[in-house]
Amino acid sequence: MAQIGIITDSFACLDYLSYPYPITILRATLTIENERYLDHADLTLNDFYAYLKKNPNRFPTTQQPSYQSIIDTLEAFLERQYDTVIIITLSSHLSQFYANALLASQAFKDSMNVIVFDSAAVGYPQAKMALTAAHLISSGAEVGTIYRSLETMRKHQHMFFAVETLDYLKQHGRLSNAKGYMGNVLKVKPILGMTPSGQMLVIEKVRTFSRAIDRLIEVYAEYVHQRTVEPFIMHANNASVADYIEARLKALDPTLRKIFITPVTPALAAHVGPGAVALGYLDYPKDLLKGI
Repeated sequence: MAQIGIITDSFACLDYLSYPYPITILRATLTIENERYLDHADLTLNDFYAYLKKNPNRFPTTQQPSYQSIIDTLEAFLERQYDTVIIITLSSHLSQFYANALLASQAFKDSMNVIVFDSAAVGYPQAKMALTAAHLISSGAEVGTIYRSLETMRKHQHMFFAVETLDYLKQHGRLSNAKGYMGNVLKVKPILGMTPSGQMLVIEKVRTFSRAIDRLIEVYAEYVHQRTVEPFIMHANNASVADYIEARLKALDPTLRKIFITPVTPALAAHVGPGAVALGYLDYPKDLLKGI
C-alpha cells in the first residue's frame, strides 16, 4: 500500500481540535518586539491576548512557514519512504505559502509525488480538508480519490466574519485589498466573506459590532434557509459571542445537535484582531465519502 502523508499550516487551527490521524503542521511565525515565536507552539493564546491588551498600539507581524521548513519536512517524509505527500495550504490569496509549497515540490519531482492543494480557505474549513484527507488515507483511499474529495469540499465551504476593531486588518493590508471596501474605515464595521477562490470581500457594512454579529446570523440564515449543513464558529478570544451565536442558531434550528466552535491561533488572530468572530457552514454532498 502506498504511503501518503498530509501537511498543512497552523492557520488551519488544528491545534484546537481532537483527531487520531498523523497530520504534520508547518507553523507560521509571529514577531513581537523583535522576538520570534512559532504559532501556538511557543505562544499560548492567553499570553498572546494579554500582550495585545497591555500593548493596544502594537501589532505583531506574522511570517508564513518558510520555504526551508517545507523542504526539510518533505525530506523527512522521503527518508521514511513516503510515496506521496499532500500539502493543504490556506488560501493562496492570503499568503505566499501556497506558492512556496509549489516551488518546494519541484525539488522532489523525481523522487516523491508532492501535491499542493489550495484550500481557498482558512481555519476550520481548511482543517476539515486535512482531517478528511487523513481519514481517507486511513481507509485505504487512493490519491485520486482524495484529491477529488478535496476539490468537492472546496466548492462547498462558506464563511463570514466580523471584527471588533479594524486596526489589525488595516495594519496587515487586508482591508484595503478586500473587494468591495469603500468609505472611511473608522466609521463602519464591515461584514466580510470569502469568495469561492479564497479572496476576501466585503459583503456589507454596519455601524456597530453587535449589529455585525446579528447580521452574521441573518446572512447565515438567508444562505442556509432550511437546508442541512455543518455550521461552525471561530473566534479570537470572544467565547461569549461564540456562545451567543450558537444559541441563536439552535433557536433557529432546534434539530442542530452540534456546532463546532474553535478559537483561532495567535497568527490568525494577529490579522483579524482580538474579538473577531467567524460564522460559516459546510454543505458537502451526502455521498462525499460514499464507499470509503
